[in-house]
Amino acid sequence: MGLAGAFAGATAFGITDAHLYLGRGAGFWVSNVSSVWLLIPFVAGATLMTTRRSAALLGLTLTLVALAAFYGWAVVQGANQFTSADLRFLGGGLFTGPTFGLTGRLWSERRRFFLGVPLGLAFVFEPYAWFRHVGRLPNPHLIWFTEAAFGVMLLFAFLALSVDASRGRTTSAV
Repeated sequence: MGLAGAFAGATAFGITDAHLYLGRGAGFWVSNVSSVWLLIPFVAGATLMTTRRSAALLGLTLTLVALAAFYGWAVVQGANQFTSADLRFLGGGLFTGPTFGLTGRLWSERRRFFLGVPLGLAFVFEPYAWFRHVGRLPNPHLIWFTEAAFGVMLLFAFLALSVDASRGRTTSAV
C-alpha cells in the first residue's frame, strides 16, 4: 500500500463519505457508520512497517487527513452549517486515530485476538448505540445489520488469525 497510498486512501475515504453524507436516503445513513473510520488507522498501523510510535502518529495523521477531506468536500459542495457534533468528531479522531494506529501495529506484531476485539466490537455495538441515541435504528435497517455482521466476521477473522499465529509460534519453537 505504501505511505502515499495510505494518504490517498484516507483522502478518498473522506471525500466519499462526505459525498454520501450530503446525499439523500440510505447514503446519508451509510456515511453515519462511524466504526468504518476506525479501519483507516488500524489498517495503516497493521500494514505499514513502522515503529509503534510512528504507527500511532500515522493513525492520527490519516484520521485528520480523512476528516479534512470530509469537511473540505462538504464545504466545496455548499455545506456551510456545522454543529458541536463536528467538534466531537474531531475530538474523537484525536483519540481513536493514534489508539487504533498503535493497536493495528501491535496486532500485526503479535496476532493476539484481544488486540482486534475493540475494532470488531465497535462494528457490532454501533447499531445498539444508535438505537440508544435515537430510540430506533434509522432506515434502512440493512445498513446496521450489515455493520454488526461485519463486526462479527472481523472478530472471527481475528480469532482465526491469532490461532494460526499461535500454532506457527509453537511449531517453529520445536
